[in-house]
Amino acid sequence: MEEEAEGHMYLDFFSLKRPPFELLPDARFLYLGKNHDAALTSLRYGIETGAGFIVISGEIGTGKTTLIRTILGGLPQQYVVGLITNTHPDFGSLLEWILLSFGLDYKGLSEMERYERLTNFLIEHYAKGRRVILIVDEAQNLDMASLEKLRVISNLNADHHRIVQVILSGQPELLDMLKQPSLRQFAQRVAVGFQIKPLTLEDTGNYIHHRMKIAGSEEDIFTSKAIAMIHKQTGGVPRLINMICHNALVLAYADGKEKIDDKVMQSVVQVTRDIAVLPFDTVN
Repeated sequence: MEEEAEGHMYLDFFSLKRPPFELLPDARFLYLGKNHDAALTSLRYGIETGAGFIVISGEIGTGKTTLIRTILGGLPQQYVVGLITNTHPDFGSLLEWILLSFGLDYKGLSEMERYERLTNFLIEHYAKGRRVILIVDEAQNLDMASLEKLRVISNLNADHHRIVQVILSGQPELLDMLKQPSLRQFAQRVAVGFQIKPLTLEDTGNYIHHRMKIAGSEEDIFTSKAIAMIHKQTGGVPRLINMICHNALVLAYADGKEKIDDKVMQSVVQVTRDIAVLPFDTVN
């Protein structure tokens, strides 16, 4: 609770209007480095051209969810979107989650009846000139049987037109799965695929300055040496950058320092060294 209070108090100290490094995805803070811009372009291209399968992969915290939310926020009203986030097999059948994502009742129905309900739903929207997109997040948790069900669903056509698009978002393990010989037919259906990479050192600096500017800062609070340390400690992963930058702002505020330099960052690394999710290198 004490850190949370300080987190709010540093806003005034650094003349910020809102927290710049929240961990939850926020499209307002979207920064497009070269790799993320290319990923966004690929997503848009895939959706606009009606690609059957689109696969976006990347390590945890690289910004997959933020990119997808950015795309969804700009879609016209004729798009109908279903989002699945509970992909673990223990959570129930995939078809149940697909129906639930579109607000369709599945209880008391057999597997065949559920499939028929989904088919009717897709055809109905196609007849009304609407395009249906199914997004499966954390898709690396799907088993082979679930991926095969998605392939069968993607085969649904009306008047020789595809009536549902599927976007799979997941960690690099998803790509390893799609290379399995048993999923060859599935992999051949992937019309657009893109792997999101961590930020470069240059993009890390631009990312930090961009988020600070969006939050209301009118000057560069993070020095170049601090940014170099942040990139080294986080590997350029946006979620980890957010975490360590937030801690840096809290510590700088507590010490009354208006600039975050390499000395502040050394203290931040020392304090947070025990957090296993941060790939800290040795601080010299």
